[in-house]
Amino acid sequence: MRAHAGPRLHRQLRGSLNARQERGAERAGERASIEGVDENLQAAVVLFNNARFDEFQERLEEVAAATRAPSERQFYTSLARLAEALHQISVGDLVDAENILAPALRKLDAFVPRFRGLNVETLRDDFRAVLAELRDVREGKKGELHLKRLPRLRILPE
Repeated sequence: MRAHAGPRLHRQLRGSLNARQERGAERAGERASIEGVDENLQAAVVLFNNARFDEFQERLEEVAAATRAPSERQFYTSLARLAEALHQISVGDLVDAENILAPALRKLDAFVPRFRGLNVETLRDDFRAVLAELRDVREGKKGELHLKRLPRLRILPE
């Protein structure tokens, strides 16, 4: 039996994309006012929160290229994997999403509670809930994946 995301989840992801794009446009001016957080990382956060995962990954590559610290590159790689998992969910590939999420979350644990101004703890908890739902669908406890809310990147004030 192939686990799948129901039509409701596909609509949720598409609807979330439209609503988030509108909110993202409104918040675009806020990015410059957040002190202590790299502007490229701020732009990446907006892309992630607007479900623009391909663009998010491209921007994140730019951020990662600007650092020499292996731990920081690992952090950005983990974020990119989380975005890839959400993309897999959006196209209905829950098996690949689950396979991506588990190792990405283990690597993210090293950066809790915050890293580079991002609330890693809340992000990790949000994705753990997604992973639990994915497993419930795979194990037959649920017929379809129905996420209550999509994970978001949150910038913490200094």
